Amino acid sequence: MEISLIKQEHAESFHRCLDIVAKEKRYLAQTEALSLETIQGFVKQSVESDAIQFVALDGDKVIGWSDIFSHWAPTLRHRGNLGMGVHPDFRGQGVGEKLLITCIEKRS
Repeated sequence: MEISLIKQEHAESFHRCLDIVAKEKRYLAQTEALSLETIQGFVKQSVESDAIQFVALDGDKVIGWSDIFSHWAPTLRHRGNLGMGVHPDFRGQGVGEKLLITCIEKRS
């Protein structure tokens, strides 16, 4: 397993992983991934802004993600919202912990 800043080439695999986790209707507010085009735009924006957004990879397959996005208001920029998910086949292996630590280190 490798942890990487999200890149444009991860968008499709990220979309698939997000959709699988969302369809569990347990861990995320959404019950399915947004369209691939929307996710590609989201990833593009994250890459361009050097966002705190990482993916866990098994080869070239995204198996999890974690991100911290700062609040939009200038007086609340010290706060962030955490988002993360791990593909069900890879849970219990420390993937989420590694992703979270990587996000916190980049934020520090």
